[in-house]
Amino acid sequence: MIHRHRERPPATNEFLRMIEGQVAHIEQENRQTLREWQTKSLEERGAGIIVCCQSAAAIMEARRQRGMPPYPREPWPPYIWEMLRKHMTEARNESHDAT
Repeated sequence: MIHRHRERPPATNEFLRMIEGQVAHIEQENRQTLREWQTKSLEERGAGIIVCCQSAAAIMEARRQRGMPPYPREPWPPYIWEMLRKHMTEARNESHDAT
């Protein structure tokens, strides 16, 4: 049996191009956000982490109030733990330097 390569319908190709464009845009925004995050002070980074945690807690509480199951918690990936360790070490060093 001979299998011939069939072209995708035009609508599929347009959809794939649209998705690829959206993915590229999201990746560009993520790179920009990372660059902005890296220029922030330790205080600004810490405040950002607190806001993220408060937002997550508000979402979890809203789910509980509506009788929805809690969002499944997954362990943080290693790079997050490394970033938190680095942030903690830098904050400790800055507090010791100030005394």
